Amino acid sequence: MMKTELPLQKRLRAIKDAQERIAIAQAFYIVVMDLEKTDKLIERLPDGILKTEKIAIQEQAWAIVLSEEMCGRIMIKE
Repeated sequence: MMKTELPLQKRLRAIKDAQERIAIAQAFYIVVMDLEKTDKLIERLPDGILKTEKIAIQEQAWAIVLSEEMCGRIMIKE
């Protein structure tokens, strides 16, 4: 048996979904800004093993953030 929603229930669900998308987009933005700051800090490190390790970790972090799974959560689909 299908449960029918009242118009108000549909609207409330849509508002809740929109709030969740906004929260995810804001968190994504903060993470990207932090990654950019970290890129600049790493850039200033002297060449060597530590810098190479930090670059590798940073590349992994960027790959995760820019993955299809993560970006798919913030993309607006019409």
